[in-house]
Amino acid sequence: MRMLDIAHSWSAGTHKQYQSKIRALIAFEREYGVIILRRPHLTAPPSGSEITLMWAQLQQSLKKSPIKVFPDGMPKLVSVDTVRHMRSAASQWSAHSLLLEHPGCVLEDSNHKLAVQPCRFTDSLESTLFYRGMSTRLGSDTRPSRPLLRRHLVKLEASLNQRYCTASTPAATREFAKAGLALLLLYLGWLRSGEAFSTKWFDWAVTEPRDYATLDLPRNVGCVSLRLLQETKSDRTKAADVIMAYTTVSGLSIGKWWHRLLRSLHLTKSIAADLPNLVFVHDNGSPWTSSYYRTTYIYPLLETLKGEGDPYLQIYDDTPGNSIADHFWSLHTLRRFANTEVDKPHAAPRRQATEAEKYEHGRWKHHRSSESMPVQYREWSVRERINITLYCQ
Repeated sequence: MRMLDIAHSWSAGTHKQYQSKIRALIAFEREYGVIILRRPHLTAPPSGSEITLMWAQLQQSLKKSPIKVFPDGMPKLVSVDTVRHMRSAASQWSAHSLLLEHPGCVLEDSNHKLAVQPCRFTDSLESTLFYRGMSTRLGSDTRPSRPLLRRHLVKLEASLNQRYCTASTPAATREFAKAGLALLLLYLGWLRSGEAFSTKWFDWAVTEPRDYATLDLPRNVGCVSLRLLQETKSDRTKAADVIMAYTTVSGLSIGKWWHRLLRSLHLTKSIAADLPNLVFVHDNGSPWTSSYYRTTYIYPLLETLKGEGDPYLQIYDDTPGNSIADHFWSLHTLRRFANTEVDKPHAAPRRQATEAEKYEHGRWKHHRSSESMPVQYREWSVRERINITLYCQ
């Protein structure tokens, strides 16, 4: 019965189709004196734990189900899932035995298959099982940073605009220009703080609205593109880039803030395109961080809005663990807000983003085996890629 069940893992049509091919291979072997199909030469029947496990499963398959019966009251045989559980139980036993017999040399691949071979001790199955067990005991849920709302973004951008226009010193002008540019970069680009604040001048490319035809863009629509560091979500040998509309239909203009920063630093586009320096740095050369941006710009604004009676912020009463800083603890708040914003239906000329647009703009690359063939071969034009920021944000 064991051999019959193994034979039935292939369909009858497959067996029938392959017989003529096997005969052709045997004929080739005889004609040319070569061996292709090696025949087993057994001195005893095959044996091993896998065979005796199959015998145990066959015996289990003959048992009657204690709960499932036919209409006439006769009990049914147990289901194949019940039999399969014996294999899972034996698998758990075997894995634990391997851990004891080969400490530090049992490796689990992505398909949960085990191999005994030398490996890094941090990659061993012991380390993997230890982390899983500790996660079960302690819990691995994290509390994400709460998203901002559209009115918060608009007021923050308006506040930075006012402070930029009324700045009394060159240093203040540079500071507020960088703050405004960083705000729209994080929101429109769906970037993490490390990605945004690690950009350099030569990573940026700006196409002015008057040059729309050079990229086949809609009339008077510009484009801001940004080249990122090695992509951390898939293959690090591939670079990722972000395409954003120069000005969105809702009025947000990252291109405006880009030119404000250039003017404040007395730079031209051509000079900036060759500079290897970081864009977001203090005057002493140290880079900006998420903590600096949040404590300097995000938290003061939210505290002001809370004092003005913003209902979304009233629940944060500054008790231990319930302050604005406790709940908006990361600049991921802008990324979450952006992803939520494009899902909402909007009145024209704004619109809701499609799933394909979100996938492309978010740079969430799956393994190729989990992507459909059209997605794998998809190559969007710049005009298609700016639509999500142009019409949805």
